[in-house]
Amino acid sequence: MQDLPDKSKISLLRIDDERGLVKYQVDQLSTEIWGQPVSRQFPIYLVFHDGHVCGFFQALQQTIIYPAIHPEQMKAREFVKVVKSLVSEMKRHAGNPIFMLCDKATEIGEKGMQLVRLKKAKETAYVYSEEGY
Repeated sequence: MQDLPDKSKISLLRIDDERGLVKYQVDQLSTEIWGQPVSRQFPIYLVFHDGHVCGFFQALQQTIIYPAIHPEQMKAREFVKVVKSLVSEMKRHAGNPIFMLCDKATEIGEKGMQLVRLKKAKETAYVYSEEGY
């Protein structure tokens, strides 16, 4: 059910299945915005402004891994072996985890990241903040 708009005139409609995608033509909207149909990861929320669809977003449950394993704590070969095993194991447990790495952990460079089966995501992460308000 669509939430009633507040003073921002924005409301949301949650879609949990393929029928909702068809009913509200979400693939067509996605193609207009992204050039391809939406991925089938539910829930998908349609965003309405003043009663008209202006976009959508997916609210995914996502496993985030914050490893605290650093190259300085062991030999380089051991580090690669440990991190590669950790990444593989978390892939088995969580399906598609995101690894949040500190600058020190990324000092192994792109080739090192390939060795441990990680690549930089296309997306940029942001966290909620009330600073500056």
